[in-house]
Amino acid sequence: NDQHLALAPSRGRQNFRLDVFTNRYLDTVDRTFQLPFFSEPGDQASWRNYDVNETGGTLSDDFNTGLNNEFGYGFSYLNTSYYFLKNAQLRGSPYITEEGAFLRDVFHPVSSPLSVYTNINLRNSSATNTSYVNPRMSVVYDATPNDVFRVSEGGTTTQPAGNEIGVQYTESQLGGAGGGAPINCSGTNSIGTAPSSILKPEQGVDTEFSYGHRFFGDSQV
Repeated sequence: NDQHLALAPSRGRQNFRLDVFTNRYLDTVDRTFQLPFFSEPGDQASWRNYDVNETGGTLSDDFNTGLNNEFGYGFSYLNTSYYFLKNAQLRGSPYITEEGAFLRDVFHPVSSPLSVYTNINLRNSSATNTSYVNPRMSVVYDATPNDVFRVSEGGTTTQPAGNEIGVQYTESQLGGAGGGAPINCSGTNSIGTAPSSILKPEQGVDTEFSYGHRFFGDSQV
């Protein structure tokens, strides 16, 4: 369920754009399909519902700084609310917000088949209460009117999934004969599940190479 509205006015060399959107994703996993028609020892009905609602927007301004260059900046906002249910019982409902700003530049000399795209994203997420910067650069080569090559590299940051947020520490009792799991003296022993408050975003560097070809009309690969 996805709604999207865009407003894109232009004034002189400037191009403004406002994008707002809202969407809902609902997934149901049902483990009751065979009941009550077939019954086996140990059968137990179970179903899960995952409900995700997102609302956000982006406001940007791009303008030509000359025949060979375009520069832009903008701001973005996103809020996501989750509802995790098992057998109609609420198991978690975390609410996450993410806001950011970005700068981007395109250098494309009129007489050259090469173009350079750069952008920097500065973001803050309540999922882990962290701020981070993701830069990226792409070089595009128009080899022929129908062939294009692209090389890109940049930083990427991924926040924990919604069902990992709002999880408390759960102790695993150790004790052997006195109760709990036996202690393993030659290996590791679990003392419990970690709380989500210690989670951090996963960060890395992406490198991409791509090629595109247009055959005729709107047929391309």
